[in-house]
Amino acid sequence: MNELLEEVKSFLNFTWVDPAKEKRILTYINSSIAYLKEVAGTDTLDVTTDHLAHDLLLNRVLYMDSQALDDFNKNYNGMIEELRIKYSVLNAD
Repeated sequence: MNELLEEVKSFLNFTWVDPAKEKRILTYINSSIAYLKEVAGTDTLDVTTDHLAHDLLLNRVLYMDSQALDDFNKNYNGMIEELRIKYSVLNAD
């Protein structure tokens, strides 16, 4: 999780030390992982290896940090549906 946290902090251009903000970002990461697993319909989703899920996670955290989560769902609806379809096909086997 440390590597993912550092990557998210870099994506957000968060370069200063702020333990409270870091804790908030970790909450956003965990929330986003849970959300993406629910969308994909699987507990085995790995946001570090699945590029689509990884991109969605980074951007969802960005939107959460900007207090604009409603806009994320509108702006990334296509990618969210792509993730859902991808895993519904993979889980059909």
